Amino acid sequence: MKGKGAVLAAVAAAVILAAVGYNYHADQLRISGGIFGNELQAIQDDLTAQQDLFSAELASYEGGSSTRAEFLAASEGHFVEMDGILDRYDSLRPPPAFESSVELFRLSTESQIGRDQEVVLWVETGDPSHNLRADELHQESFAYELAALADYKAAQSGAR
Repeated sequence: MKGKGAVLAAVAAAVILAAVGYNYHADQLRISGGIFGNELQAIQDDLTAQQDLFSAELASYEGGSSTRAEFLAASEGHFVEMDGILDRYDSLRPPPAFESSVELFRLSTESQIGRDQEVVLWVETGDPSHNLRADELHQESFAYELAALADYKAAQSGAR
């Protein structure tokens, strides 16, 4: 009987250790996923704020409140900020299920930068083809953003 009791105690201890280990691992995944989600949200918030500033500068130029030179000078700072935002995607450590959504968010940001570059070329040259290309890149950026959001939600719900 002593042998059976020892075996049962060992099995019970193993089950308890496995449950504790599983719960610890699940908690660590939740914590890292939460940190990742917060970091990604901060990037998206900063991106939105920077795009709002660029749009305001463009509207000011188009409305005659600022000069071409002022807009172009502001654009230089905009691109420095956008490059910094783009670099932040590289420092993210997404859980595997979210890697594709991060790549889509990055592609959206790259398309947005391309759009902004075309807007600047349009302002510099007056060539309307740059404005048309800017519109195309804006649509591309929006499509990537929607795909990224859908992919993120699917990963969040466990559908992938």
